[in-house]
Amino acid sequence: MQYFTAAWATGGLDDADLEKAVERYNEHVSAFDQQGQVYSLATTVSLHDAYLDRLVVDSATGLIELLLLTGDLQVGYWRTTLSYRSARMADGQTVLAHALSRRPTEIWYDEFANNLEGMSHSFLLAPRTRAMRSLGEFRIDFQGFSFSQAKADARILTTPKDQSVWN
Repeated sequence: MQYFTAAWATGGLDDADLEKAVERYNEHVSAFDQQGQVYSLATTVSLHDAYLDRLVVDSATGLIELLLLTGDLQVGYWRTTLSYRSARMADGQTVLAHALSRRPTEIWYDEFANNLEGMSHSFLLAPRTRAMRSLGEFRIDFQGFSFSQAKADARILTTPKDQSVWN
């Protein structure tokens, strides 16, 4: 993660540096296609405290789908599906597999980035105890992106055990 690092999330920076990171990320996002799905997700849906629910990876087609439970008591809960096309797990595959198996695991922060090959979406996972700084990070590189949301009745994962598919 470039902007929302573990040091940023755990108070390892002074107030001025905290604010600068948010300002720099907002400037970065403002350069994205404002009609695109990346911009829409980054500016309208908070993934903070979202539960990781399920991952579907189809290496043959380059499709990755990440299913999340987003929202809170005030705005309600949503089953949010992030779909990445021409995608690959770039970093943190072991971290993600472990996090999916330890239910529930929360996303702490996420950020999008442009790189020479396309775009990436990085995630910083929340620690399970105060002694830990972070459960870890993972990143998905992709060429195409979309997301969808469906109302959820409560903050309950779809299954008690991880049902992810890694092909």
